[in-house]
Amino acid sequence: MKHFCIALSAAAALFTTPAVAAFECGGPLVTSDRDGLAALFTPAYSPKLTHTGGAITDDNFSRQLTQAEMQRLQTAVPTLATSATLSASSAKALKDILNQRAQDQVPGWLTTGVGAFVPQPWVGIGADVAVQLINGVGDAGRLTLANVAGTVSPGGLVTVHEIVAPGKNGNPEFVWHIAYTATLNGKPTVALLSSCKADVVQVSASRADGPSRNMLAHDQRLLKLDGVVLSAPGPAISVKA
Repeated sequence: MKHFCIALSAAAALFTTPAVAAFECGGPLVTSDRDGLAALFTPAYSPKLTHTGGAITDDNFSRQLTQAEMQRLQTAVPTLATSATLSASSAKALKDILNQRAQDQVPGWLTTGVGAFVPQPWVGIGADVAVQLINGVGDAGRLTLANVAGTVSPGGLVTVHEIVAPGKNGNPEFVWHIAYTATLNGKPTVALLSSCKADVVQVSASRADGPSRNMLAHDQRLLKLDGVVLSAPGPAISVKA
């Protein structure tokens, strides 16, 4: 099952854009659910997508990246962008999101590591395969969101991993995964909740750090749909062999 979502930025005209700039998300969650997941982090996570001009549709938003950002994210192993330890209120919020789609399923992978964890099937793959991971089966099988919700409690870990990987046409695409580490049948399990990808537009460092970020804060015409809050890179991660 595939859903499309929208995120806004205020200075799209400042950037050079590709002929086609699109993004998409896989899995059972819809835009409002993903907004709720983003709000679990402090600051709220955002993929920082930019409107590339024209109508507000899923096929004209992209991720602007500098050369340095491209190099940092073009690795085999997805990079931990941010993580959050659930409080009582955020645990309730996550539980509510999952229970709204209780009968839907997501893949799970067993982990023996501590902290953020990247399952081996997430490593060294293209963007299209990465987005479809959520429709596949992990080594812990397919998990109903009701079962995952039943494990949610304060102290639980939610993570966002990012990577730039080649798309089917060879062009780079930005991919982000949101996951929750649950304990199912006594075993720590990473449940993949959302996977999305967007076309990449490479920009100069001066443009990436320039007016677009400030203009957005003052442009009341552009309302938040999928967020624009910045989030800092996190610590190192473990990868399952």
